Amino acid sequence: MKKKGKFGVVDGVGDRLREWRKKGGLKLIELGEIINTSQGSLSDLENNKSLPSADTLASLHRNTDLNVIWLLTDTGKMKRIRRD
Repeated sequence: MKKKGKFGVVDGVGDRLREWRKKGGLKLIELGEIINTSQGSLSDLENNKSLPSADTLASLHRNTDLNVIWLLTDTGKMKRIRRD
């Protein structure tokens, strides 16, 4: 069984967010502009200092191909098919 850390079942959200962002070739500031979130807030997320708000998750879902289920649970595929 996986050991739970500071954030319980959503541990590693920041690591997964960074992994997805880098695979997509995005800089932190670019992602911030896409989802209307400050670079500092994204840095805190990626360094596992905080968890994404509902607004941030909704913006990631609306504006990117990131699968937020994967982001939160590490299950499923990293990217989703966008149906715009």
